[in-house]
Amino acid sequence: MTSPFILTIFGASGDLAKIKIFPALYSMMAEKKLPKEFFIIGFARTEKTREAFQQEFKKNVIAHSPRAVNKSLLKRLVDRVHYFTGEYDNAPDYEKFTRFIDEKLSTLPRHSARGPFQYIFYFSVPPTVFRPIIQHLGESRFHQKNKNLRLVIEKPFGEDAASALELFHFVARYFTDEQIFLLDHYLGKPAV
Repeated sequence: MTSPFILTIFGASGDLAKIKIFPALYSMMAEKKLPKEFFIIGFARTEKTREAFQQEFKKNVIAHSPRAVNKSLLKRLVDRVHYFTGEYDNAPDYEKFTRFIDEKLSTLPRHSARGPFQYIFYFSVPPTVFRPIIQHLGESRFHQKNKNLRLVIEKPFGEDAASALELFHFVARYFTDEQIFLLDHYLGKPAV
């Protein structure tokens, strides 16, 4: 991936993020598959500081990485890691989150970005909170001004064919087919 990006992991305090996503990001860093400029933001309901989240991130990479961990490389990755405390169903938190992202981008020199930032939102949350996250992202000022946005939603996507179709139509109110990626919770884990 060469385009700069901001990856937001909804449910960053959960097991999926800790066991699979954090080590996968380290592997990508080790394989030089990450661009020069990127941020990783953990978005979760649990109140914690950035430093506490960074320590948790580091600890889980070391514990769950399938490869030997280079501490210097891990530090460079962890320096890009941020944390935002918010409720998935609270619209004002998404406005605060939009400002939070703007603040991160304002720290970059204007000439440094190589192309537009991609905004990737990874749903590492139970399906019960898909709808509020989708709705609040779709209605946020952030989404309205940015088309370089992608959703990565882990299945199960609905409980049956009818509920999956209903959820798909709900997502389509806010996002195009090109912005939505469905990932199988089990088959996708090694790929992530």
